[in-house]
Amino acid sequence: MRRTVIFATAIAAAAVTSGFAVGAPSTAEAYRAPSAVSAPRWTLPITETVSPSETGSPSTSAAQVVGGQPEITRSGTQLQRAGVEWRAVGFNLPNIFGCNTADTRAATDAWLDQYFAGLPAHSLTRIWPYADSEWRTMMPRVVRAAEAHGQYLMAVLADANRGGTQCGSNLGPTYASDGGAVKAHATEVVTAFKESPAVAIWEVLNEGTKAASARPFYAAVSAEIRRLDPTSVVAYGAGTCYQSLGSAAWKECKDTNNQPDNDLVDFHEYDRGTGVSWWTDENQRIAADTGRPWIIGEFGFCCNGAPTGFTGFGNVASANYLKAEWTSYLTAGASAVLYWRAAAANSNAPDEIRPDRSAWTSISSYTHPWQGE
Repeated sequence: MRRTVIFATAIAAAAVTSGFAVGAPSTAEAYRAPSAVSAPRWTLPITETVSPSETGSPSTSAAQVVGGQPEITRSGTQLQRAGVEWRAVGFNLPNIFGCNTADTRAATDAWLDQYFAGLPAHSLTRIWPYADSEWRTMMPRVVRAAEAHGQYLMAVLADANRGGTQCGSNLGPTYASDGGAVKAHATEVVTAFKESPAVAIWEVLNEGTKAASARPFYAAVSAEIRRLDPTSVVAYGAGTCYQSLGSAAWKECKDTNNQPDNDLVDFHEYDRGTGVSWWTDENQRIAADTGRPWIIGEFGFCCNGAPTGFTGFGNVASANYLKAEWTSYLTAGASAVLYWRAAAANSNAPDEIRPDRSAWTSISSYTHPWQGE
């Protein structure tokens, strides 16, 4: 729906309270800008007035091209861009949403521009705008930079592993059947950014439970996302199915991923091999049996206590490893393959990759048949 937007003439002072800028709008509604407005799309702070004749339920029209950037949609087992199958490579970029962390401070507008400009064309970046993060100030800047370079985002709304704690609170899922605090946060974030074509996927949880008892929770949050953003791609994030094919646990995982509001199967692997993980069969089979796309939402050196990575492995070898993994999974049919992790600040972690490393040039030039024009 068309909206009249009045941009404020000044940004609030830079004082910070509980991780949020003083003077920031009280609700995320104020962060949304209409598709008719030219850049900058996400200027802060703004207020909106909506004509009474324009109120009503969200549009259920097909995907659009907004500002020259096609939206990402799902068609059966494919993700599509402009009606053509789209597969993407990219990175996880979680730490820039923390509370005054080194990554948050390093993720300036100039850095975000460098990062998105240096990605392969039409890539996907997985971000973590949790309720207790600095999402109100960071998300508009990230979205603006992604849009400027025709790149895409996968926004994860809460973390099952550590309670979603980024700024000292605990807003992780209780798996309440009504969606609880995660649904409330989804309402705010999706309302704010549903009009951006750069937000390709909304994911309810990072590595959530596969248990049947959690299905009402996933359904409640996903239904709210789809109510607000009907053409969006929605993922439960219901965990990787590390169970033997055909076992009772595998079937439970399959049935959880087969709920009507879940669009894809998100598989995380840290085998550190150069090729498709042997666990992929279990997850690929779930996607095939349920008629959904599947992605590698995380892969890399991170979580097996790896002593090497982009630090110990060497830049050239690391870049070659990364590109080999991307190629292996894309060829196997994955709709996205996302390395853990990219970083803005230098923490000397062995698994991080940054635009200021020599491997980045080699990574930036990576091409594949499904990235689109």
